[in-house]
Amino acid sequence: MALEPGVYRISNVEKNHPIGRFYLEDMSLLPKAVMTLPNVELQPLPPTVQVERGKNGYSLKVLGASTGLRDNSNEVAAVLVDCVGGKIIEWNVRSAGSDDRYYICDPENTDSVWTVKDEDAPHRAGEVMKSYSTYFGYGSNMSRRQMAVRCPDHQYLGLAYIEGWKWQINETGFPNIKRSPGDIVYGMVFKISETDEKNLDEYEDVPKDYSKEYHSVTFLGTDKSSPTKIEDEKH
Repeated sequence: MALEPGVYRISNVEKNHPIGRFYLEDMSLLPKAVMTLPNVELQPLPPTVQVERGKNGYSLKVLGASTGLRDNSNEVAAVLVDCVGGKIIEWNVRSAGSDDRYYICDPENTDSVWTVKDEDAPHRAGEVMKSYSTYFGYGSNMSRRQMAVRCPDHQYLGLAYIEGWKWQINETGFPNIKRSPGDIVYGMVFKISETDEKNLDEYEDVPKDYSKEYHSVTFLGTDKSSPTKIEDEKH
């Protein structure tokens, strides 16, 4: 049975762990590892793979980047720029005997299939449990580098949008969003710790300059909504 194009979740057959990219990656243009992730991965959405038909096989994209092999290895990776540290591949996908199981094969050798190590993702052993909230960042808070300084514990969850709001620069020169039926504001969603939230509130001068509310945002590429904390006013 041929695999239809669409968005899929890939799991390790043996342990049913999701397969995707780890939420913390370096900022280079080198390929990013595609790995087994623990089921407790702190992300609101399970990792997904965009499957598209190509000229010679299937293109499998993870977080928007086509998969392939790292240079001089058989390691599967998301290749950000073709031929920069790796080569994008159109894979041969064949049925593994049931409607929900497929082999992802090297197009030059159908006996060479995707496999994963038992414990692929970095360990998080010994980490102190923390209370997190979900935060929708727009404007300067869409800078990953800036968020790393303001909120060292933050975890990037994905791109999202909120409906019925409009981004603007107010009369004092600061950005904010205001209610505007029919408009959309795009931003990034993060999980932040209580400490990070306090740091961010201090930086943004909450509640004097900004106020915070909970609203539902929709993650791009999905129909999943999540109640998320948003700073919505600059007085």
